[in-house]
Amino acid sequence: MARLPALVTAGLDALAHALDPAATAVVVSTPGPNQIRFAFGSGGRVHVTCDGSTGTPAVVIGGAIPLGHPVAAQLVVDGIRLTPTASTSTSG
Repeated sequence: MARLPALVTAGLDALAHALDPAATAVVVSTPGPNQIRFAFGSGGRVHVTCDGSTGTPAVVIGGAIPLGHPVAAQLVVDGIRLTPTASTSTSG
């Protein structure tokens, strides 16, 4: 189980390169160990990072979205981190 994040990272990297070998739609990078980032759009404006570097796996979503035409400002989100939580159910 300890190697699972590294295997997932390598598998996602291989899949992205197989589907888009020229990186025209998706740019793949590895910001750190057991992490893989997919950047979408012109200049990688939106990115999704799968992070298996900690004890709890996470998906981090962020980006910069231009506002207005011509661009007057931009909405920047450094990262929203989504992690699994234990669910509790109640039955009535």
